[in-house]
Amino acid sequence: MSSDSLRGTRLGTQSQEKTTGIQYSPRQTVKYVCPKGHESEMLFSADAEIPHTWQCKHCSATAITDAVPTPPEVISNVSKTHFDQLLERRSRDELEEILAEALADLKKRREAAAAAS
Repeated sequence: MSSDSLRGTRLGTQSQEKTTGIQYSPRQTVKYVCPKGHESEMLFSADAEIPHTWQCKHCSATAITDAVPTPPEVISNVSKTHFDQLLERRSRDELEEILAEALADLKKRREAAAAAS
């Protein structure tokens, strides 16, 4: 009568493991607030890197926390122009030299095209 031994237990709904003596890792609670004023508390491990933004549980907007300093990419979200990106890779003198070479090459090709026609 092995089936009688399991009678009355809720198989699959309750764990048969004992929870006594378990030590959880250290945790911290971080509060996030969305633009609409909804507050969400998230539980993180004590040694986890806390994200500055989190999706609001109520309205799915981006919520922020004051527990973590604002990362620089969130503060300055300014897009760079092509010229700004060029200045990161080369100096102004190098860019002027490259421009002079390109203009000289263009002038040669125009003169060659004018002579051919």
